[in-house]
Amino acid sequence: MHFAFQPDPQKSVQFAHISSALSIFSYAIVLVLFVSSLYLLIRSPADDGRARHRFLLAFTITIFSISTIALVSTLLLNFLYPTANFLSFSVASINKNLCTVCWCSPIRQLENVCVTAAIWAADGFMLWRCITLYQGMSRPRQILLSLFCSIMGMVSFAIGLVYTVPLKRTDLSLTLFSSITLLINVATTGLIVGRLLYYQYFLQQAFGPTHKSPYMRIVALFFESAALIVAFNIALLVLVLVHSENDTSSLILLQMMVQIYAISPLMIIFKVAYDRAYRPDTSSFKTRDAQGVVDRDLQSLQFLTSVSPNSAV
Repeated sequence: MHFAFQPDPQKSVQFAHISSALSIFSYAIVLVLFVSSLYLLIRSPADDGRARHRFLLAFTITIFSISTIALVSTLLLNFLYPTANFLSFSVASINKNLCTVCWCSPIRQLENVCVTAAIWAADGFMLWRCITLYQGMSRPRQILLSLFCSIMGMVSFAIGLVYTVPLKRTDLSLTLFSSITLLINVATTGLIVGRLLYYQYFLQQAFGPTHKSPYMRIVALFFESAALIVAFNIALLVLVLVHSENDTSSLILLQMMVQIYAISPLMIIFKVAYDRAYRPDTSSFKTRDAQGVVDRDLQSLQFLTSVSPNSAV
């Protein structure tokens, strides 16, 4: 097997050690979030949303399984094929089929599938939360939102397929994939935060600025979750576009990508499950639940009227 560019073996081993250490560290965070979320989901009541409860359980187990498979494939690649890994992001492979530059083992293809599946899962989760939260608004607006989310989902799915297929996978497809998921997270987070602030505004209008609601906690949570993916994708895009022949930073980030995309939705699921288990009155943040909070508080107001003595005349 001959390559136009032969990396320094010591450089390849160094890359393998750094990449493996960072992947294991990020996987440890995934593991903690998974165990905590699973425990809280099992403990929390599901009477008011049994289907959603099952979905969150299935999603949590699925994203953790993808994360575990990705870590195993990363460790195998780093220590069995460090040179091939290094070559796949060398200058010779830019905008070319990466698998024609170096040998793509089945393990490498499995890693690519895990990357794609994790991005699809994280993007789909955010799109689903956005559509769910906007239930109850006017039909034309709901159609526009559904159309936007459907287009984003289909574009992400199509580019993900291109990235996964060995004969089509290029740096360009990786750049497009990262750009689309960056756009999805920024757009959906903006829409979700806007909707939550909308509800908080009307609650404060009704009960005053001192009225406490769960929405600001949820807003902060979505910002934190999206910021993780946004910052990661910006760094990855920059490194992919400007990396040099001996630069392995982009590949290190690529091998951490599955773990980052698992951490982001698990942060949200953990917070939701925690609130449902320990704050049952303010835990859910679906649109109908938010509207229920408004309706419940409004109905609790008692407008007492008294008959004026003069009015009896």
